[in-house]
Amino acid sequence: MLGSAITAMMQGMKCIICRVECEVADGLPMFNMVGYLSGEVKEARERILSAIRQLGYHLQPMRITMNISPGYFKKSGTGYDLPCALALLQAYAFLKCEHIDKIFFAGELSLKGEVKGINGILPMLIEASKQGYEYFVVPYENRAEAYKLPGIKVLPALSLKEVIDCLASFSPDSQEDDGFFKLNEAKVLHYASDNNNGITDFCNIKGQIMLKRACEVAASGMHNLLMIGPPGTGKSLIANAMSGILPELSEDEVLDVASVYSVAGLLNDEDELANKRPFRAPHHSISTAGLVGGGNPIRPGEISLANHGVLFLDELPEFKRQTIEVLRQPLEEKQIRITRATGTFDFPAHFSLVTAMNPCPCGFYPDLNRCKCTKVQIENYLNKISGPLLNRIDICVEVDEVKFKDMESEEKAESSEEIRERVTKTIERQKKRYVKHNFSYNSELTIEEIKKYCSLTPELKDYMEDIYNNMKLGARAYHRTLKVARTIADMAGRDEIILDDLNEALLYRGIMERYWGEKK
Repeated sequence: MLGSAITAMMQGMKCIICRVECEVADGLPMFNMVGYLSGEVKEARERILSAIRQLGYHLQPMRITMNISPGYFKKSGTGYDLPCALALLQAYAFLKCEHIDKIFFAGELSLKGEVKGINGILPMLIEASKQGYEYFVVPYENRAEAYKLPGIKVLPALSLKEVIDCLASFSPDSQEDDGFFKLNEAKVLHYASDNNNGITDFCNIKGQIMLKRACEVAASGMHNLLMIGPPGTGKSLIANAMSGILPELSEDEVLDVASVYSVAGLLNDEDELANKRPFRAPHHSISTAGLVGGGNPIRPGEISLANHGVLFLDELPEFKRQTIEVLRQPLEEKQIRITRATGTFDFPAHFSLVTAMNPCPCGFYPDLNRCKCTKVQIENYLNKISGPLLNRIDICVEVDEVKFKDMESEEKAESSEEIRERVTKTIERQKKRYVKHNFSYNSELTIEEIKKYCSLTPELKDYMEDIYNNMKLGARAYHRTLKVARTIADMAGRDEIILDDLNEALLYRGIMERYWGEKK
């Protein structure tokens, strides 16, 4: 006899619907599992047999062949246990369910028949839902992920027996709730302004007017930001605060972010990702695989975990050169592509890079009264950051030491909520402008769109030609300057870029010129 069940596999962030088929026939007793499977998938055989025995079923020794298709993708993970067990029970005629192909199954089995949680449930459900599946059986441990997707019917299963009991009475034609599948109600995902879990408010940061302005510009266009200044001036503090001025995630972005965390096995709290954009701050000792993604099995790295949010790299020169150099491609293409013998794995990389560094090893250059570094030491320190990476930085700002009068000032600074309202308004303006494109922010403009949306008057073109030649900007730096100017104009509600917008954008580029000269 034959049995079957529907499940899915993850290849990076790509979900592929799979079918488990099981045949039981006469012959020499054996249990073969085929379909380009990894060792951990083949180990399911022992878990399945033990779980079925615990339910009291006696499986006669026969020739068992189990196939997981399509066979040209290598499959890994333990989420195939549950559908494989159900296909086996059908093949032995212990389970009869005419409509089993209308249900999606995923979950690991313990030896006692308990259904255990797995990674990647949310993107599996999203893809299966797109392909027309309405009923889903998932591990109880993954119920929070499943409940994020409205409009589907979910059974968060605790055991194999519970699933079998459900299938015995399952009928998709029934309009009544049978006590097993629960319909997910549509949810309104909103930004919780009072959920600040360790995020510094801008009103608590004294002084640093120019730095705050640069942060607002960066957040308003999702630009990349580099902060240079002595230790103790608040670079890390304001980077943390920056996550509090980013606008709320749209519903699609919430699912995008949650899907990455699901694949990484980090999605534990039902409301964890609905309230704020990701803010990731890895230590400078991180490996290349930890930053980009990789390992065995392949998992998303910090770049992808910062998707639709901020990736903060503190003490940038302290990172290994080869580690930070891998940022160059994702900053341009907005995705990570990892190629292995078993396939190509794509992960998203729509993030704003925020970095901080000291101007020299001791941290006090250009204050020659305190800086004890030699010229060679300073050059070697700055040269840890390559020109191509600097070229991908949109905004560079110097962070001065806070004056005592600013520290003791009673004047109330703007709060993160006030700044966030302006940032949100600017981003909504961009989304409306780019509604027919596959991007939403000024930082994502291509060369063709720059010509269309960042056009300059003849006088401004002549002005920029002189700047281009004098500063030796280069094509990429020039285009990034125009993108920043476009954001500054949007912040002021202007459709056209004016001279003040260009000068502010050039100011941020000029600070980089002071430190790296022609290298940037």
